[in-house]
Amino acid sequence: RGARAAAAVWAGAGAALAALALAGLLAGAGAQSPAPAPEPAPAPAPLPGSCAVPTGATKVQCQTGVWDCTNTEFSVVLADALASPNPPADDTQCACYNNGYTNPKKMTWLLALSAIFGLLMAFGIGANDAANSWGTTVGSGAMGLRLAMLLGGLMELAGAMSIGYGVAKTIKGVASVNDPDCFACGYCNSEMGQYSVAMFSALIGASIFLMICSVTWMPVSTTHSIVGAALGATWVSTGWSCLNWKIDGGLGGIVLSWVISPLVSGFLGASAYFVTKYVMLKPKLGGNARTNSLWGVPVLYGLQTFIIIFMILLKFPTTKKVWPYGQMLWVAAVCGAFVTIVSIPLAIKVIKPRLPSNVAEEAENIKSRGALKADPDAPKESGVGAWFRRELGLSKSAGASYLDKNEARGAKEVDPENKKVEGVASEKKNPLGRRADVLTASVEMGPEEVYTEEELDGVFCFRYLLVFVAALESFAHGSNDTGNATGAFSAVLQSYDEGLNACSKPETPVWVMAVAGLMVAVGMNTLGYRVVNTIGTSLTDINYHRGWAVEFGSTFTVVIATILSMPVSTTHCQVGAVVAVGLCAFGPKHVRFGLFGKIFLTWVLTLPFAGGIAAALAALIRIGVKQ
Repeated sequence: RGARAAAAVWAGAGAALAALALAGLLAGAGAQSPAPAPEPAPAPAPLPGSCAVPTGATKVQCQTGVWDCTNTEFSVVLADALASPNPPADDTQCACYNNGYTNPKKMTWLLALSAIFGLLMAFGIGANDAANSWGTTVGSGAMGLRLAMLLGGLMELAGAMSIGYGVAKTIKGVASVNDPDCFACGYCNSEMGQYSVAMFSALIGASIFLMICSVTWMPVSTTHSIVGAALGATWVSTGWSCLNWKIDGGLGGIVLSWVISPLVSGFLGASAYFVTKYVMLKPKLGGNARTNSLWGVPVLYGLQTFIIIFMILLKFPTTKKVWPYGQMLWVAAVCGAFVTIVSIPLAIKVIKPRLPSNVAEEAENIKSRGALKADPDAPKESGVGAWFRRELGLSKSAGASYLDKNEARGAKEVDPENKKVEGVASEKKNPLGRRADVLTASVEMGPEEVYTEEELDGVFCFRYLLVFVAALESFAHGSNDTGNATGAFSAVLQSYDEGLNACSKPETPVWVMAVAGLMVAVGMNTLGYRVVNTIGTSLTDINYHRGWAVEFGSTFTVVIATILSMPVSTTHCQVGAVVAVGLCAFGPKHVRFGLFGKIFLTWVLTLPFAGGIAAALAALIRIGVKQ
C-alpha cells in the first residue's frame, strides 16, 4: 500500500512542520509575550474626530475592556444605561480603535486565500471523513465503489444545501471573539484583524493534515483537525489563557473522546451484532433465519431511521437549542414508524425474490434448459438505470444476471450432510458454478465462517439496509460536518464584511455550503477510495450483517455524545465499531491490530500536527497585520 511512500510523506511533513513552527514562533515570540509594562502614564488619546462618539457617551483612553465608540452593540448598551437612574460608568464610556491591527475590511488577499484553502479542506473532508460512511457498504459488497461514492457525494451535497446553511459551526475549545482579554471584538483594542489571520491559518493547518492522512490511507477526524488548527492559531494570537481545556465543551473532552468514543461505539456495535445474530440469523428464540430476517429487517429500517433523524435534530441549528428532547424523540419516532411500515413491502417485493437461495434456484432452472440466459433474444438492459440496478443487484432476473456475469467468485466447499456452506475458497474457477457458488456469490463470507442456506438468506437481508443507513449518514454528515470547512471561512468572510465589530456568530450562506458540499463530493469521488478501503477491508472482514452492526454502533454513539455535548468523531466511532465487531465474529486473529495502532497514533498527532502548522503561520502573518 505504499508503506514506504507513506512513511516518507509523514517524515518530510514532520521535518517541514518543525522548521516552520520554529521560524514562526521565533518571529511571533515578541508579539506573543510582551514585557510587562510599568504603571506608566496613560497612552495618548486618539485625535479629536477620529471616531464618532454617540450622544451621552464619555470618551476615554483606550484600554482593555473599554467599548469601541463605533460599535453598534455599545449603542444599545448605552441606551439602556442612560435609561437607568444610576447608569454604570463602564456602560457609558468608550474609546476610539487603537489601530493595533489592520482592519479586516482591508484584507482582500486574506479572504481570497481563505476561499482557496476552504475549498481544499472541503475536498479533504470528502476524501477522508465523508468516505467513512461507505466503508462497510463497499467492503461488504453491498454496493460498488463508484456508485457508492456518487450516491454519497449527492447525499453530502443535499445535506449541506438543505439544512447545513445558517449559523456557522462553532469551533470548540478556543476563545470567543468578544472576550475582552482575547480577540476583544467590539472593544477599542479589537484584534479582529489577527482573528481573521488565525482562522485562515487554521484552514491551512487542517487542510494540509487532512490531505496527508488521505494520501496515506489513514482515517482521521476532520472536526478534531480544525479544532487542533484553531487551537494552535489562537494560542499564538492571544495566549494560552484563551484556550478552553475543560471536559465539557473544551479540548479536554476532545482528548478524552479518543478513548471513550471507540470503546462505546465498539460496545454498541458488538451488542447489535450479537442481538441480531441470535434473534435473526441463528435464532435462539424460535423461528428460522430466513423468516426472522425478512420480518426483522423492516424493524431495523425504522430503528435506524429513528436514530439518524434524532441525531440530525440534535445537531440542526434551528432545532438543537429550541426543541426539547421530547419533541425531537416524537418526530424521530414518527419517521421511524413510517419507514418501518413502508419497508415491509420492500422486504417482500424486493429482498425476498433476490435471496441467495432463490437466485440459486433460478440459475439452476436456466442451466437445466441448456441456456446461459433467461431469454437470449430479449433485449439487454442498458443505460444509467441498468447500471444502477446491476450495482445494487436489482436486475429483473437475479439468476440470469448472475449467469450473465460469467465469472465465479471462487467455488466453495459444500457439506452434503447439512448443506452448510463454508467460507473457504476453492482453487477451482467455474463460470457457472455449483449451487454453493451462487449462494456465496451473494454474501461476503469471512474466513472459517459456516452458514446454512437459510442463514445466508438472513445475512443477505441486511444488504439494502446497509445502503440505506450509509445514505442517511451521508446526508447527516453533509448537513453538519461540512461546517468544519465553512465555519472558519465564514468567520473570515464576516470579518471582511463587518470589520472590527463582527461579534455575532458567523452566518454561512447557502451558496457557501453548496460550493463546499460540491467539493466534498469531488473529494469522495477522487481520493475517497483509500479511506473506504481501510475502513471496509483492511481492518477485518465485513459482510452485510457485520457492516450494519458497525453503522448502528457508530451512529448511536454519536447521538449519545451529542446529548452529552461531547465532541466525538464519526471516524473514531467507525474504527472502534469495526474492530469490536471483527473481534466478536472471528476473535483477535482476524483483526489487524497493527493497522489499528497506526490509525490511533494518527489520531493523537491530529491536534499537535494541525495546530503546529496553524500556529507557525499565524505567528508569521501576524508580523504583517500588526500596525
